[in-house]
Amino acid sequence: VAASVVGPALLGAFGTIRVLTNMKLIVAEMDAKMLATNWGKEISSIPFGILKFIFAGVFVAIAIVQLITIY
Repeated sequence: VAASVVGPALLGAFGTIRVLTNMKLIVAEMDAKMLATNWGKEISSIPFGILKFIFAGVFVAIAIVQLITIY
């Protein structure tokens, strides 16, 4: 039972970290014209480095709560 909770939580956490890392890399590759647009300004102001750990922590916290309620 624990594996059915921990497995998806770890996959979700690592998947979130990977997606947000990729977004950070995409934003880093934008040229000056794209950064000058409203979209470029908004997307470059998102703190992907911080968000990936927050969202991964949410996955882990949910798994911990589920494990506590199961046992």
